[in-house]
Amino acid sequence: MQRRRHIWQKLGDLTLGLMPDTSRDAVACLVATPHDTKALGGLMPNAYRGTLDDEGETPERACDEVRRFFDGACGPVEAPACIVGEYGGWMVCASLHCLWDGGGHLPAAPLVAHAVTAPGYRGQRLGAAAIARSLRALAQAGLARARAVITAGNFPSEATFRRLGFEALPD
Repeated sequence: MQRRRHIWQKLGDLTLGLMPDTSRDAVACLVATPHDTKALGGLMPNAYRGTLDDEGETPERACDEVRRFFDGACGPVEAPACIVGEYGGWMVCASLHCLWDGGGHLPAAPLVAHAVTAPGYRGQRLGAAAIARSLRALAQAGLARARAVITAGNFPSEATFRRLGFEALPD
């Protein structure tokens, strides 16, 4: 089933309004690379399971999607803005960004292609901290716009992106 998705956007100083990094001290935020494919492939279906974005994806299919992401399927990867959070040797959150062409009706801009948090770590704002680090990396690169595509009705994601200063664009 095709789900309705909305485009959200943040303009201007991408660091404006970001909360200080208050994530657990033991969570190491690192730049994601293709070497993280297997761990991301395990995290993503686990993070989506039971949510609106759950499409029954297997870790193998998720690994294929991550490989396609790093190969530029949705646009060139914004490498310094791709962040993974590790805690106790496990990947617990990720924020992966690419340069999206705007789908033909918006100017090109960085896109939060994937933002996920492991179920046992939800509610601690670790995913928001990873996205905030990504936005800071984009701002340091001189970029002043970022977008996300959020499934309609995904209220936790909407709240996270709203807290980070994003606004829904009109359909």
